[in-house]
Amino acid sequence: MRREAVYKGKAAKTGQRKPSHFLVNNPDSPLYLSVGGQIPLSIFSKDWENDRLGSLIRQYCPGLFEHDGSGRAIRGIVPGAAETESSGRKPPGLADLKRPSNPGVNLLVASLVVVSVLLVFFGYLVQSSRETVVQGQVTQTGIAYRTQISATRAAAPETKLKNFAEGLPEVQRSSDGQIPFTNKTWTYSQQSTANLKTFYARALTVNPFDGSRGSWEYGFLVTSSAGEGFLFSINVSDSYSIYQVRGGGISSPTRLDNGTLKLVNTQASDLNLVEVFGTGDRISFLVNGSLIASEPQSPDATYTIKIAYYPSLSGSNPPDVPLAYRSFAIQGVKG
Repeated sequence: MRREAVYKGKAAKTGQRKPSHFLVNNPDSPLYLSVGGQIPLSIFSKDWENDRLGSLIRQYCPGLFEHDGSGRAIRGIVPGAAETESSGRKPPGLADLKRPSNPGVNLLVASLVVVSVLLVFFGYLVQSSRETVVQGQVTQTGIAYRTQISATRAAAPETKLKNFAEGLPEVQRSSDGQIPFTNKTWTYSQQSTANLKTFYARALTVNPFDGSRGSWEYGFLVTSSAGEGFLFSINVSDSYSIYQVRGGGISSPTRLDNGTLKLVNTQASDLNLVEVFGTGDRISFLVNGSLIASEPQSPDATYTIKIAYYPSLSGSNPPDVPLAYRSFAIQGVKG
């Protein structure tokens, strides 16, 4: 074998003993190292040339390899004939082979490179492990967060009210209609169901006009058989109001509270969903799915629910603009 023969020839001429058990003398390996007589690298396989660690060493320590001056490994440059120095014939191309000028330094550099690469690889494993742990923590946090949100939604008052309404029977079918226009006066729908202990009513109301023409206010009137109760309303200014009704005085209710909402659709012909719930202890008013107000409910009273409308237009002869509503329906239990 060529490489073996070269070293045998040198040993014969110089009197040096051929080293054994070194990778460089293995003719089956594609890696040929020469550092002061060879480096014991029996831990590396024959696939060392394709190994990433070997590639790094070859890249950063080219002086560790015998080469032909171009930086290429010597594999394949030794001729096919078994010519040796001992036979008196010098193998072609052998003069071009270069050996490391300082084997000791090269060995140290090679060792440092190997250690560095191993440290980098170990760091990669540690980082991958940390990323896996962090990813697991993030996943668990995300699951916990979503679970918390779901629990919060389930505990929200709107959700509880919706669940309450699902168990109520229908007492008034869904219908469309309108409330006549009476300027600057509260007017109420005629269609209603009376004597309800617990109830849920809803309607889609259609804005009669926008704020450039005047103002409007509408909502639900909930009164007991004694003529007492509450009027819950929204208006063109994106606000709400709560009125108290006493002694049947529905034409001039007393305002208890009001505030800004920022959830009312105020343009002409826009729709707003208004809902009212009577659970037996509280009467609650919702606008577009959000709880706006809640007032105490008399446990012994029964109630009637109507849609209320208050338009306000300027001029002595304002246009007739009724309030249209859709899907007005009531569920409840009678007392």
